[in-house]
Amino acid sequence: MIGNIPEYREKQDKIIYLFTAVGVISTTSFGILNLYDGKFIIGLIEIILSSLALLNVIFYKKTKNFEITATNILILVYLVLIFLIKTGGFKGNGIYWIYVFPLLTFFLKDKKTAFIWNLIFVFSAFILLVLSSQGIISIAYSSYALFEAIGSYLATMFLAYFYADALLNLIEKLNYRAIYDPLTKLYNRQFVLDYLDREIEKIKRGLKNKICVVYIDLDNFKYVNDKYGHTVGDEVLKKVAKIFLKNFRKTDIVGRVGGDEILIIVNPCDNKSIENKINLIKKMVEQELKKYNISLSYGIVLIPNETLNLEKAIKLADKRMYENKIKKKRLR
Repeated sequence: MIGNIPEYREKQDKIIYLFTAVGVISTTSFGILNLYDGKFIIGLIEIILSSLALLNVIFYKKTKNFEITATNILILVYLVLIFLIKTGGFKGNGIYWIYVFPLLTFFLKDKKTAFIWNLIFVFSAFILLVLSSQGIISIAYSSYALFEAIGSYLATMFLAYFYADALLNLIEKLNYRAIYDPLTKLYNRQFVLDYLDREIEKIKRGLKNKICVVYIDLDNFKYVNDKYGHTVGDEVLKKVAKIFLKNFRKTDIVGRVGGDEILIIVNPCDNKSIENKINLIKKMVEQELKKYNISLSYGIVLIPNETLNLEKAIKLADKRMYENKIKKKRLR
C-alpha cells in the first residue's frame, strides 16, 4: 500500500500539519471578521470549527493515528464547505474554497475512499441546490452559480483522481525498485540495513525487547555458476528465496545482501527457535536443490544480548557463518 511507504507517509504528515495551520488561521481570521461585521453566529461557528481542527492535530501528535486524523480533517473541511455554501462566508466569497477538497481527499485517502468522499460532497451540494430551488432553505448563491460551481468541482475532482492515480502508481513502482532485489524479490541490502538500524534504535529506547540477525551463505553456489552458468545460478537463487519467504513470517525481514548471501531479521525471537527453523530450511534447500549439491551455512546474533551496534552485529553474524562453513568442511 502506498500509504505504508515511509517517505509518502512523511509527506502526508506534513500536509496534516500544514493544512491544519492554514485552515485554523484562515477560518479563525474569517470568523473574527464576521464577528466584527456583525454576523455573530457565522463568526462563532467558524471559530468553533477552527478549534476542533486544532484539537484534531493535537490528537494526531499524541497518537500518530493517521487514518482517524485524516478522516477528522475531511469531516471538518466538509462541514466548513457546506457551511460556506449555505452562508457565503465572508463577503459571499466562501464558495471558492470548495476546489481544495478534491486535492485534499486524494492526498489523504486511497483513490476509492477519496472518490466516495467527493461524491458525498457533490451529492450534498445538489441537495442544497434542490432545497433552495424549492424555497425550503436559503443559500448564499443563485441556483445557476452553485450549479456552475459544482460542474467546475467535478472537473477538478476527475483531474485530481487521474493525477493521483498516475502519481501513486509511479511512486509504488519506484518504491518497489528501491527496496526489493529484482532477481529474488527479497529485500535489497540497503533496505535491510536501514531496517535493522531502525530496530536497534527502538531497542535502545525500550520500544522493543529482542531481535535476531541471521547471516546466510549458500554452500557450493560458485560451483553451480561455474559448471552450469549464471542463468542456472539465478534460478537456484530464486528457488532458495522462495523457500525462505515461505517459511518466515511477513513481519520478518528477509533480504539479499550479496551474490548468494541472505540477511534475516526476526522480531521477536530466541536463539534456539531460530536455529531450529534455519536447520529445517537447510534440509528443504538441500532436498529441493539436491541436483546441484546446494546447502547453506549460517551465523546468528542476538540483539541486544550480544551487541547494540549495527556494524558489529553484521560482522559477528558473518564471522559465525564463516565458522559454520569451515566446520562443515572439516567434517566431510
